[in-house]
Amino acid sequence: MNKPMNSTRRAFSLSTMAMLGWGGAVATLPRDAMAQAQAQAQAQAQAQAQAQAQAQAPVDLDSRVKAFLDQRRNTWSQGINYWNVRYEDGQALHDLVLKNGFKRLLEVGTSTGHSAIWLGWAAAKTGGRLTTIEIDPTRHAEALRNFKLAGVDAYIDARLANAHDLVKQLPGPWDLVFQDADKNWYLNYWNDLKGKIAAKGCYTADNVLRPEARQVTQFVEAARRDPAFRTRIDDLGSGEGVLLACRN
Repeated sequence: MNKPMNSTRRAFSLSTMAMLGWGGAVATLPRDAMAQAQAQAQAQAQAQAQAQAQAQAPVDLDSRVKAFLDQRRNTWSQGINYWNVRYEDGQALHDLVLKNGFKRLLEVGTSTGHSAIWLGWAAAKTGGRLTTIEIDPTRHAEALRNFKLAGVDAYIDARLANAHDLVKQLPGPWDLVFQDADKNWYLNYWNDLKGKIAAKGCYTADNVLRPEARQVTQFVEAARRDPAFRTRIDDLGSGEGVLLACRN
């Protein structure tokens, strides 16, 4: 017959079991610790995989966008693509964004997306994003297709809207505004947006050397007179002329 265990021996046995991790709730501690370690290891592995993907993505994106732009270089002034910037001007916008590390980009007048692809490509490198506005549904739809083909759709917020109204609603601030829409509204766009340009940000506009409306000339004069901006006009070989007004 077994003798009952006295209280001293029982207390000793329970404490010994606890130290050894036997029995009851104490046994769950090693399992919890192991699960936590596994979760941490998985999180580290995921972080490393994400970092590697991010490091690889710009290389892949550069190749994809460059191939697309080279393939389409001579088509941007034909048919539905007529209202687009020249290749040289698109490249200049891209370089301006990279040089200054601009992230918050706004384009007024998408057309079928040539300049937006350059800007979206630059935004992918600076960690930014482009908002672009187009009023024509057909051109807007074509631009969406071009963004996807070029691989920059993730970096572009393409709005189908009347820019006359939308630019007033968008809060800003903007590091870069590129204006290339209806010429008779150039001065109005400037008045609506100049106050939303961030410190050291820039306001750019296309076709200022060939003004199609008196409002273009008025816009250029207004930008040059504004003491808050340093303004110049560059002819990058296209003959169209790009105004660049950067906040002091």
